[in-house]
Amino acid sequence: MELQYHLTAAVVLGYYLEILAGSQKPMIYEFEENLRRLLRTWKKVIEENKRLFGVVNWPLIQDGSSLILSAARNIGLPFGTVAGLVVEVMGADAENFLSEAAIAEVYGSVNLVQWRRLINR
Repeated sequence: MELQYHLTAAVVLGYYLEILAGSQKPMIYEFEENLRRLLRTWKKVIEENKRLFGVVNWPLIQDGSSLILSAARNIGLPFGTVAGLVVEVMGADAENFLSEAAIAEVYGSVNLVQWRRLINR
């Protein structure tokens, strides 16, 4: 039940970020604050999956992270800021949280190289 709650909250928060990014007066500070909150919620989903099932469905998680990347790009948040927040909140799970294909598609191959360096790959 708790896993379903966190998963639903993550999806709703993701759409909220998308709405913020498309608003007439985007506020980067508010966006970053809500992004951190969303990442913490996704972290709870990951931890619950590990606890309950022993594994994480990374493609499902990465679908949610693609929405984050798109919203962040739309509001003008630099990839370095997004990547830093992901690493800060996700810790060891950061490497699997973001899809490399989504990074390349949304932020470009230069930022994908930056991401690989950040996670030491």
